[in-house]
Amino acid sequence: ALPISTWDADWNKMSDIYFWHLRAHYKAVIPLLEGNVLDIGCGPGFLAGWVYPNEGHYTGIEISPQAIAYGRRLFPGATFVQLDISCEKAPLPNQGFDTVVCSEFLEHIEKHDFVLYEIKRLARNRVILTVPISIGGAGHVWPEWTVDDLTARSKIIGQLLEVRVSHEGNFMLALIRRT
Repeated sequence: ALPISTWDADWNKMSDIYFWHLRAHYKAVIPLLEGNVLDIGCGPGFLAGWVYPNEGHYTGIEISPQAIAYGRRLFPGATFVQLDISCEKAPLPNQGFDTVVCSEFLEHIEKHDFVLYEIKRLARNRVILTVPISIGGAGHVWPEWTVDDLTARSKIIGQLLEVRVSHEGNFMLALIRRT
């Protein structure tokens, strides 16, 4: 895994455009949210703005302390956990979240099994994964994603209900029912 200082450096470069870059992702994810939400690789937790009230209903996991500090200022009722979910177990309850969102995160790590099993452990009902169609972007280490790649990884979590492709936002979205 990359050192935290690398993630903070990337965060500093992207902080001004982060929200606008992911606008199409939010538009796709927001209607699918149910109940309390866990947001993996949350950055500053912009998704918390659509989870009301934040307190007790939104938790974000992020490796960058700078992104978390920004999120805590923006969304004081939200919960943020700083850790590297690609290799560290989250100190959160089994099946503690109605919806787990993992948006634009998997392309930043080389190995996915640990985090996918952790997502399965944490999700009660549904999981939303988004990945880029192409590799372009800060810190991307995984090659281009295909529907087959997304389908194969989804099987670790549960039943794949739907895959959507958004050319507007250059991403694919998978909706998964945890089994």
